[in-house]
Amino acid sequence: MKRFAQVLIISLVVLMLGSIAVSAAVALDNGDFESQLPPRERYQGWENEYIYGWKPFAGTAWVGKGDHVMVIEHPQKPGQHVLKLSGRDDGYVGLRSHHVPVTPGSIYAITANVFVEELAEPSRMQVWLEFWPADTPSETSGDRMHHTRATAKNVGVWQELAVADIAPEGAATATVLVIIHRSGQLALVPAEVMVDDITITELK
Repeated sequence: MKRFAQVLIISLVVLMLGSIAVSAAVALDNGDFESQLPPRERYQGWENEYIYGWKPFAGTAWVGKGDHVMVIEHPQKPGQHVLKLSGRDDGYVGLRSHHVPVTPGSIYAITANVFVEELAEPSRMQVWLEFWPADTPSETSGDRMHHTRATAKNVGVWQELAVADIAPEGAATATVLVIIHRSGQLALVPAEVMVDDITITELK
């Protein structure tokens, strides 16, 4: 019952993100994909970055195999940039942000603007809010403490995805995962998705 009440409160928070008072946004490197800085060789002790502030999530197989993840000029806003994800037929496609510190018991919210050009079932475009303990040995689902996700529902229009959750006891950091996700072991169908203006906010 307590967890149900928490979920209900968080759902209401997500619905009211545009009108409630919030604290300062949590710093997220290159959430708007406008940085001109090159990827760093070492990054919070993890593997190399792929795009500044972002790295392949654990298990990704597309690195070095073409243009499945890139930063491109915004199609409607010259001079501005977005992240573009292109689906593969043999795996997930996605990036994970750097780790940002969190306080257990506080509510954190993610917003992201998403444009789905092409995406057929069983593939899904999702944004995940992930929580991790201190000294995480690896970024795998076994190490992750908890996650919540939002799924894009529309094709051909910009839409804002929003998700919020409470940092669990023992959580030290949070990450954002943007991903073209598949169900079970089914292969991905062709997919083209753009993502922009990702933020993390601690809600009061």
